[in-house]
Formats: sequence, C-alpha cells, structure tokens
Amino acid sequence: MRPSIFGLFHRAFRWVILLVSLAFLGRGTVFAAKEVVPKPKLTPTNPASNSSAISISVQVDPTVDVDPTPTHLPNTFALLQNYPNPFNSSTSISYSCAKEGLVTLKVYNILGQEVVTLVAGRMRPGVHSLSWNSRDKGGNLLPSGVYFYRMTTDWYIETKKLVILR
Repeated sequence: MRPSIFGLFHRAFRWVILLVSLAFLGRGTVFAAKEVVPKPKLTPTNPASNSSAISISVQVDPTVDVDPTPTHLPNTFALLQNYPNPFNSSTSISYSCAKEGLVTLKVYNILGQEVVTLVAGRMRPGVHSLSWNSRDKGGNLLPSGVYFYRMTTDWYIETKKLVILR
C-alpha cells in the first residue's frame, strides 16, 4: 500500500512543479489573469535569409508632447547648502539663477582669504550644480577646518559655511 501512495504523491508533486515552472516561464496559463497584454510581434526583416535581424514596430502616442526648452526655471536666486557637510574629499554645491548674468562662486578660509574660484562667468537661468574636490587654486589639498563659499551676482549675494574634516 505504501508504494502506491508514495507514487501518487510523487506524480502529483511533479505536476505541481511542472505547472509552476510553466507559469514562471510564461509558456502556460496556470492562474487566470484580469487583463491580458499582447506581446509585441517580432518579424524577420527577410524571411528567406538565415539572418538573425528582427524588426520591431513602435506606435507613438501623438497626445504626448515634450518641450525641449524647460519652462520651469527658478524665479529666485539661491545658494544651497553643500552636501555632504562636513566632508573629506569632495562635496557638491548647488545654486540657482533666476536670470542670465555674471555669477561668481568663491571659497574663502576663516581669515577671509580667497582659496579658490569655482565659478566665474555668465550663467543661464536654471539650477546648476558642481563638485568641488577641496583643493585650492594651486591644486593643493586644503587642511581640515571651516571655510565659506560665496555666490555673487548683480542681484544677489549669499555666503554659506562648509567644513572639511580629514
């Protein structure tokens, strides 16, 4: 009696494994789906050749419009806090410009001496970001300490503090 129960159990277990495998491979339907999404049809470009090239057709929705020039420009100037702060080797500084103009972004030490100029020139309106590697204008690594970075435009001046921790 025991071999027949074991045999039935073994066959049922194999069928369950087979059905689950087919469901995961997408070759069979085990569970009823609410919505069936048709798969894209892939057709060879030249059926007579043995080439492996395929052709895929894509339908574009004409109601979707992409504007190549962004209209969501900032309406104020801002200098954001660097991240991470404190930092060891490099930090990211972000700032926004409301209109085009001359922008300078400089780093100063605790004595007010200029260490490096990060930005000096005309900037377009928008949000800008840069990475600073904690080096001075001579390319030397700066020691640990408190430094200040200052953004200056014709319409805006702001200073923030950053900390280098070695």
